[in-house]
Amino acid sequence: SKPATHSVPLVVLNSTTISGLAARAQQQFEAGGWTVTSTGHIVNDILSTCAYFDPSDPANEQAALDLLRQFPSIKRVKERFAELPQAPIVVVLTSDFG
Repeated sequence: SKPATHSVPLVVLNSTTISGLAARAQQQFEAGGWTVTSTGHIVNDILSTCAYFDPSDPANEQAALDLLRQFPSIKRVKERFAELPQAPIVVVLTSDFG
């Protein structure tokens, strides 16, 4: 696999009932030069696919915005909320993720 070009790693969480969505997203992100450290599932009422960033480091917000520009399937960038795993960026996938 080609080396990652983005230094900020991602956690990818599937908030849908679509099987394998997180793995599919992981392949897309890694093909685009991102590192995905883990995938998982989240049960939460999230309306559209969002990249949540940890505001403790400004680089995280910038990286989330870069991710949004690169992948139109990501609809929003927001500050993380407490229930999310501790990571620089957590991408929560909803059924609008293509």
